[in-house]
Amino acid sequence: MGASAEPQLQSAPACPICGSDTRFTVGLRGYRIMECATCTHRFADYHADSGHVGRVYNDTYFTDGGAGYQDYTLSRAELFAQGRFYGRLLARYSQLGDLLDVGAAAGFVLDGMRSVGWTPHGLEPNERMAHYAAGHLNLPVHIGTLEAYDTRRRFKVVSLIQVLAHFVDPVPAITKAIELTEPAGLLLVETWDCRSLFARLCGSRWHEYSPPSVLHYFSRDSLVRCMNDRGLDLVSTGRRHKPLRMDHAHTLAEHVYGPNSLVSTALGMLPGQLSVPYLPDDLFWSIWRRRGSVH
Repeated sequence: MGASAEPQLQSAPACPICGSDTRFTVGLRGYRIMECATCTHRFADYHADSGHVGRVYNDTYFTDGGAGYQDYTLSRAELFAQGRFYGRLLARYSQLGDLLDVGAAAGFVLDGMRSVGWTPHGLEPNERMAHYAAGHLNLPVHIGTLEAYDTRRRFKVVSLIQVLAHFVDPVPAITKAIELTEPAGLLLVETWDCRSLFARLCGSRWHEYSPPSVLHYFSRDSLVRCMNDRGLDLVSTGRRHKPLRMDHAHTLAEHVYGPNSLVSTALGMLPGQLSVPYLPDDLFWSIWRRRGSVH
């Protein structure tokens, strides 16, 4: 996946986070990756049509590797542990209650949160994954997108775990998530830092540069700018060395570096079920609450 020169005669779109001017950084498979001159946010210059979600997050996203998963269900144990971690973390800052997990997929993370004591609710656009969560885990997962979600229920927590970067426009999505929280409710975000040392060392081959699936590449600064402008204050933030299965790492490496690359070959020699901590510094979490709210 090499870089290309900037396509000529194309105007630079405004930053979707702060509205400032942007500049071209790298071209990937026909997509332009732009960077904001003010808040450092990066994003793919991409114009989605009405079929974007159904096309990008169809069943093959969870079964065919590439930018998605070779078999999402094989990561059940790791994702359950991730849910328990976040469930316990959130309980430090909020009483237990209704929690909405956006992009719940097969419900493994949500199941881990339920095991801590949260009342689970999921939202997932892929029908097959939502049915899996309901049928195998007895989890209430609504089929649809956050932007179109219509409910009178308000949640103590709305979680956006590795989801924010996938929205075509993250600002309306964040606004909708805020509307779904109780007055003193929390937003949980897990995402990637495009200004981390690891991301900068990888350059154009950073694994998160994978449009049209991943469209936004936050830095810590751009995420703070985005959330503060929406009336949210940072409660806590940190890094988590989440478990990473080698079969998922292998298919992702093939997608980024090519099937015959040294990285892909080396990962392919390891047992697929082997799970190791993800050690680079580009993955972080943050918890947010409405400004002026009293817990």
